[in-house]
Amino acid sequence: SSGINAEYGGTTQTAQELLILQSKLKGPSWILARNCSTPRLSNTWATYELVVEKMSDLLHWKEELPPPPMSCISISLKTMINPKTNANEIISIGALVQSKFHIDKASPKQHYTQHLSAITIPNNQVYPYDFDQTLKTIPTKIEVFKSERAMLGWFIARLQKIDPDIIVGYDSTFDVDVLLHRLVAVKVPHWSRISRFKRSTLPKSFGSAGLVGVGTLA
Repeated sequence: SSGINAEYGGTTQTAQELLILQSKLKGPSWILARNCSTPRLSNTWATYELVVEKMSDLLHWKEELPPPPMSCISISLKTMINPKTNANEIISIGALVQSKFHIDKASPKQHYTQHLSAITIPNNQVYPYDFDQTLKTIPTKIEVFKSERAMLGWFIARLQKIDPDIIVGYDSTFDVDVLLHRLVAVKVPHWSRISRFKRSTLPKSFGSAGLVGVGTLA
Protein backbone atom coordinates (compact mmCIF):
# COMPACT_ATOMS: atom_id res chain seq x y z
CA SER A 1 0.00 0.00 0.00
CA SER A 2 2.87 2.40 0.74
CA GLY A 3 3.83 2.54 -2.92
CA ILE A 4 0.41 3.73 -4.11
CA ASN A 5 -0.51 7.36 -3.58
CA ALA A 6 -3.78 9.18 -4.15
CA GLU A 7 -4.86 12.77 -3.82
CA TYR A 8 -7.31 13.16 -0.97
CA GLY A 9 -8.33 16.47 0.59
CA GLY A 10 -5.44 18.32 -1.06
CA THR A 11 -2.78 16.06 0.46
CA THR A 12 -0.98 12.97 -0.77
CA GLN A 13 -2.28 9.82 0.92
CA THR A 14 -1.23 6.21 0.72
CA ALA A 15 -3.80 3.65 -0.38
CA GLN A 16 -3.91 2.36 3.19
CA GLU A 17 -4.70 5.82 4.57
CA LEU A 18 -7.31 6.35 1.86
CA LEU A 19 -8.96 3.05 2.81
CA ILE A 20 -9.08 4.06 6.48
CA LEU A 21 -10.67 7.42 5.62
CA GLN A 22 -13.23 6.11 3.15
CA SER A 23 -14.24 3.11 5.28
CA LYS A 24 -14.38 5.26 8.42
CA LEU A 25 -12.11 2.99 10.38
CA LYS A 26 -11.41 4.90 13.58
CA GLY A 27 -8.69 3.47 15.77
CA PRO A 28 -8.14 -0.24 16.45
CA SER A 29 -11.34 -2.07 15.57
CA TRP A 30 -12.77 -5.19 13.99
CA ILE A 31 -13.41 -5.11 10.23
CA LEU A 32 -16.18 -6.83 8.31
CA ALA A 33 -14.93 -8.11 4.93
CA ARG A 34 -17.63 -8.87 2.35
CA ASN A 35 -17.37 -10.64 -0.99
CA CYS A 36 -13.85 -11.81 -0.24
CA SER A 37 -11.93 -14.69 -1.80
CA THR A 38 -8.58 -16.40 -1.42
CA PRO A 39 -5.88 -15.41 -3.95
CA ARG A 40 -4.44 -17.94 -6.37
CA LEU A 41 -0.93 -16.75 -5.55
CA SER A 42 -0.12 -15.69 -2.02
CA ASN A 43 1.37 -12.21 -1.61
CA THR A 44 2.03 -12.45 2.10
CA TRP A 45 3.43 -14.77 4.76
CA ALA A 46 0.20 -14.42 6.76
CA THR A 47 -1.63 -17.51 7.98
CA TYR A 48 -4.81 -16.32 6.26
CA GLU A 49 -4.97 -14.09 3.20
CA LEU A 50 -8.17 -12.71 1.65
CA VAL A 51 -8.83 -10.45 -1.33
CA VAL A 52 -11.64 -7.93 -1.81
CA GLU A 53 -12.24 -6.10 -5.07
CA LYS A 54 -13.75 -2.90 -3.66
CA MET A 55 -12.96 -0.67 -0.70
CA SER A 56 -16.67 -0.54 0.01
CA ASP A 57 -16.53 -4.25 0.91
CA LEU A 58 -14.47 -3.43 4.00
CA LEU A 59 -16.66 -2.06 6.77
CA HIS A 60 -16.24 -1.11 10.39
CA TRP A 61 -17.69 -3.87 12.58
CA LYS A 62 -20.01 -1.99 14.94
CA GLU A 63 -20.40 -4.75 17.52
CA GLU A 64 -18.05 -4.16 20.43
CA LEU A 65 -15.77 -7.15 20.80
CA PRO A 66 -12.61 -7.34 22.92
CA PRO A 67 -9.38 -6.93 20.94
CA PRO A 68 -7.49 -10.18 20.35
CA PRO A 69 -4.22 -10.85 22.16
CA MET A 70 -1.14 -9.93 20.15
CA SER A 71 2.17 -11.68 19.77
CA CYS A 72 5.15 -9.48 20.63
CA ILE A 73 8.86 -10.17 20.23
CA SER A 74 11.78 -8.16 21.56
CA ILE A 75 14.99 -8.63 19.57
CA SER A 76 18.57 -7.84 20.57
CA LEU A 77 21.53 -8.28 18.22
CA LYS A 78 25.26 -8.24 18.86
CA THR A 79 27.36 -7.28 15.87
CA MET A 80 31.02 -7.16 14.94
CA ILE A 81 32.55 -5.09 12.16
CA ASN A 82 34.35 -7.17 9.55
CA PRO A 83 37.68 -5.35 8.98
CA LYS A 84 37.82 -6.50 5.34
CA THR A 85 34.33 -5.42 4.28
CA ASN A 86 33.67 -2.79 6.98
CA ALA A 87 30.19 -4.33 7.39
CA ASN A 88 28.37 -5.13 10.62
CA GLU A 89 28.08 -8.91 10.91
CA ILE A 90 25.73 -10.50 13.41
CA ILE A 91 27.42 -12.81 15.92
CA SER A 92 24.55 -13.34 18.37
CA ILE A 93 20.77 -12.99 18.59
CA GLY A 94 18.58 -12.85 21.66
CA ALA A 95 14.80 -12.60 21.70
CA LEU A 96 11.96 -12.64 24.21
CA VAL A 97 8.46 -13.57 23.07
CA GLN A 98 5.14 -12.71 24.69
CA SER A 99 2.46 -14.59 22.77
CA LYS A 100 -0.53 -13.16 24.66
CA PHE A 101 -0.03 -9.42 24.96
CA HIS A 102 -3.33 -7.59 25.51
CA ILE A 103 -3.28 -3.98 24.37
CA ASP A 104 -6.28 -3.11 26.55
CA LYS A 105 -4.96 -4.62 29.78
CA ALA A 106 -2.04 -4.23 32.12
CA SER A 107 1.22 -5.93 31.19
CA PRO A 108 1.17 -9.65 32.01
CA LYS A 109 2.95 -10.77 35.18
CA GLN A 110 4.90 -13.28 33.13
CA HIS A 111 6.89 -10.93 30.91
CA TYR A 112 7.67 -13.54 28.25
CA THR A 113 6.40 -16.96 27.23
CA GLN A 114 9.54 -18.15 25.45
CA HIS A 115 13.06 -16.99 24.70
CA LEU A 116 15.57 -17.53 21.91
CA SER A 117 19.35 -17.31 22.11
CA ALA A 118 21.87 -18.04 19.38
CA ILE A 119 25.55 -17.41 18.79
CA THR A 120 28.01 -17.86 15.95
CA ILE A 121 31.60 -16.92 15.21
CA PRO A 122 33.12 -14.72 12.51
CA ASN A 123 34.86 -16.35 9.56
CA ASN A 124 38.44 -17.54 10.05
CA GLN A 125 38.11 -17.49 13.85
CA VAL A 126 37.65 -20.22 16.44
CA TYR A 127 35.80 -20.39 19.74
CA PRO A 128 37.86 -20.12 22.96
CA TYR A 129 39.24 -23.42 24.24
CA ASP A 130 36.83 -23.45 27.21
CA PHE A 131 33.78 -22.38 25.22
CA ASP A 132 31.90 -25.70 25.50
CA GLN A 133 32.50 -25.95 29.24
CA THR A 134 31.42 -22.38 29.84
CA LEU A 135 28.27 -22.96 27.79
CA LYS A 136 27.25 -25.78 30.11
CA THR A 137 27.28 -23.46 33.13
CA ILE A 138 24.75 -21.06 31.57
CA PRO A 139 21.12 -21.87 32.55
CA THR A 140 19.74 -20.45 29.31
CA LYS A 141 19.75 -22.72 26.27
CA ILE A 142 21.96 -21.19 23.59
CA GLU A 143 21.95 -22.46 20.02
CA VAL A 144 25.46 -22.56 18.55
CA PHE A 145 26.05 -22.24 14.81
CA LYS A 146 29.13 -22.52 12.63
CA SER A 147 28.20 -19.58 10.42
CA GLU A 148 26.19 -16.39 10.41
CA ARG A 149 24.09 -17.70 7.52
CA ALA A 150 23.08 -20.83 9.44
CA MET A 151 22.17 -18.79 12.52
CA LEU A 152 20.09 -16.28 10.53
CA GLY A 153 18.33 -19.08 8.65
CA TRP A 154 17.38 -20.69 11.96
CA PHE A 155 16.20 -17.37 13.42
CA ILE A 156 14.07 -16.34 10.45
CA ALA A 157 12.39 -19.78 10.46
CA ARG A 158 11.60 -19.40 14.18
CA LEU A 159 10.38 -15.86 13.60
CA GLN A 160 7.96 -17.02 10.92
CA LYS A 161 6.62 -19.73 13.24
CA ILE A 162 6.12 -17.22 16.07
CA ASP A 163 4.45 -14.83 13.59
CA PRO A 164 4.77 -11.71 15.79
CA ASP A 165 2.36 -8.80 15.44
CA ILE A 166 4.85 -6.42 17.07
CA ILE A 167 8.66 -6.31 16.86
CA VAL A 168 10.39 -4.13 19.44
CA GLY A 169 13.92 -3.52 20.63
CA TYR A 170 16.23 -1.03 22.33
CA ASP A 171 17.49 0.23 18.96
CA SER A 172 15.04 -1.50 16.66
CA THR A 173 15.74 0.73 13.64
CA PHE A 174 19.42 -0.21 13.65
CA ASP A 175 18.74 -3.87 14.45
CA VAL A 176 16.15 -4.30 11.70
CA ASP A 177 18.41 -2.50 9.23
CA VAL A 178 21.37 -4.75 10.04
CA LEU A 179 19.23 -7.90 10.16
CA LEU A 180 17.67 -7.27 6.75
CA HIS A 181 20.97 -6.43 5.08
CA ARG A 182 22.72 -9.46 6.57
CA LEU A 183 19.87 -11.76 5.49
CA VAL A 184 20.36 -10.52 1.93
CA ALA A 185 24.17 -10.45 2.12
CA VAL A 186 24.50 -14.09 3.22
CA LYS A 187 21.65 -15.13 0.91
CA VAL A 188 19.16 -16.51 3.41
CA PRO A 189 16.10 -17.59 1.37
CA HIS A 190 12.91 -15.55 1.76
CA TRP A 191 14.40 -12.81 3.92
CA SER A 192 11.07 -10.94 3.82
CA ARG A 193 9.66 -13.43 6.35
CA ILE A 194 10.66 -10.85 8.95
CA SER A 195 7.44 -9.08 7.88
CA ARG A 196 4.17 -10.38 6.51
CA PHE A 197 4.54 -9.10 2.95
CA LYS A 198 6.53 -11.12 0.45
CA ARG A 199 9.20 -8.87 -1.03
CA SER A 200 12.05 -9.24 -3.48
CA THR A 201 13.77 -5.89 -2.84
CA LEU A 202 14.78 -4.20 0.39
CA PRO A 203 12.76 -1.23 1.68
CA LYS A 204 14.36 2.10 0.85
CA SER A 205 14.18 3.48 4.38
CA PHE A 206 14.29 2.18 7.92
CA GLY A 207 13.60 5.38 9.87
CA SER A 208 10.68 5.92 12.19
CA ALA A 209 8.52 7.16 9.31
CA GLY A 210 9.27 4.07 7.26
CA LEU A 211 8.70 1.55 10.01
CA VAL A 212 5.78 3.14 11.80
CA GLY A 213 4.28 5.90 9.70
CA VAL A 214 3.66 4.19 6.39
CA GLY A 215 4.43 0.56 7.22
CA THR A 216 7.60 -0.05 5.21
CA LEU A 217 7.89 -3.57 6.56
CA ALA A 218 4.38 -4.42 7.66
